[in-house]
Amino acid sequence: MKKYRLIMVLGLLLAGCKGPTGTTGPTGLKGDPGTGIQTFTKEFRAGAEPSTAYAGTTMNRVSSANVSTYYQNDGTLRVNNTTTDISKVLIRFNLNGWIPSNATISSAVLELVTGTTTSIATATTVGLHDMSIASMVDGSPQCIWTTTCTWDNYSTVLWASCGGPGSITSGYNYNSTPSDTVSIPTSVNGTNIRLAWNVAPATVQKWLDTPAKNNGFAITSENEGADSAGNIIFTAPNDSNPDIRPNLIVTYYIP
Repeated sequence: MKKYRLIMVLGLLLAGCKGPTGTTGPTGLKGDPGTGIQTFTKEFRAGAEPSTAYAGTTMNRVSSANVSTYYQNDGTLRVNNTTTDISKVLIRFNLNGWIPSNATISSAVLELVTGTTTSIATATTVGLHDMSIASMVDGSPQCIWTTTCTWDNYSTVLWASCGGPGSITSGYNYNSTPSDTVSIPTSVNGTNIRLAWNVAPATVQKWLDTPAKNNGFAITSENEGADSAGNIIFTAPNDSNPDIRPNLIVTYYIP
């Protein structure tokens, strides 16, 4: 019996014995800490995004060759930049009710698709110019362009009422410095090509904070009147193919 008890005690002692602890192994790589802010992205494309009910895109063209004619969504929404006809495309997106009013805009991109009737002889630089500038939207009355605007008038009133020498003029009726530019090559001719311009977040924030000051953009050649013959056509908000309609992509967060 004594021998049995001795064996039991030795077994318990051995079971409780442990060797020295080894060194800790290396840890894995750690990622960068997150900001903790959730962002949201919405697209604005007539009849498609954020909903098929969205109808907030307004697009027009004004032409120096036809100063009293407007070209809303008629298939001739073009940037033309020759000595005989300078054309600018105007575009605006209504954000009302689609983005929370307390949101902060972090980025935005405008996408336009060229029409198959585009034809240019040389590469052309096209700029996106803010029209929600003080001379246009901070006065009373405001100079908000309409669907019937022309080279001479922003509605039934002259562009010169908002400053400038007469017809629509850089620096008076839109910011002379573009928000962004895109160099369009001649390979665009005859094809649908998607182009993208970065939009200053502060511009879209202004539209969100004060919808009445949303005057959209003017899209122009950066070498107006001196480029080779040709024109760049953009598809319209009412194009039969919703995938190639003008698209504004807005990313925002709720502070």
